[in-house]
Amino acid sequence: MTTVPRQFFGIPGIALLLGSLLALDGMFMLLHGMNVLQEYLGQSGAFSDRRFSIEQDGGFAEQYEYAKTIACSLFLLGCHRRTGQPVYLALAATFALALLDNALRLHEQVGELAAPSLQSLRQLFESAPEALSEMAFLLVLGLLVAGGLGLGFAKSTQRHRIIGASFVAVLIVLGGFGIAIDLLHSIAGRINLKVDRVFGFIEDGGELVVLSLACAMSCAAFLHFRAPERPYGTKGLGPSPIGVRADRP
Repeated sequence: MTTVPRQFFGIPGIALLLGSLLALDGMFMLLHGMNVLQEYLGQSGAFSDRRFSIEQDGGFAEQYEYAKTIACSLFLLGCHRRTGQPVYLALAATFALALLDNALRLHEQVGELAAPSLQSLRQLFESAPEALSEMAFLLVLGLLVAGGLGLGFAKSTQRHRIIGASFVAVLIVLGGFGIAIDLLHSIAGRINLKVDRVFGFIEDGGELVVLSLACAMSCAAFLHFRAPERPYGTKGLGPSPIGVRADRP
């Protein structure tokens, strides 16, 4: 059976959109590589500006990441408006929350604030106070997100739960880079600058690519639901099955 994401990419223009987004990801990674190379060689040049680094808060790549996250949230809000299915509202809120955490550095700030009172944990590893504080905050945030998504799934029809599950899978992978790899980065990155750069590239590069996939999928879902769905039992055509053009009423 064809999976939902694969069917989405059969919608005209979506494969091109994904390819373009991934090409931009590659460009930012290349610029990052030039920045790291100049840093390693101790040179000052056209790419020595830290904004070229994909790890830099507020850098060029991160601004691009913000734009993709906003697009995901808006497209999913559009899906909710067109279908009335709560799962899309829950997904849109999740991407919006991810944007806030990324842009405002919420979990990092919590770690920095809590660290002074947890200095005894440094005997575990150097960054333990910050890392464990961040984990505790993210755990609470994750429970809130899981509750919202669970409610959205429970109140949606099976067809939309299947589509929503594809987005949840993408969010889990995104969380793997943004949380699990980030934690490893905070621990192992203190060994030396090379290790720090490797983990930083894996974390932020992974987030860039996964968000490109999420952006293309959310755009495809929005385009798929061209006309608002009518309540079940009423006459007229709602959106056609995935990959089949729907006739406008």
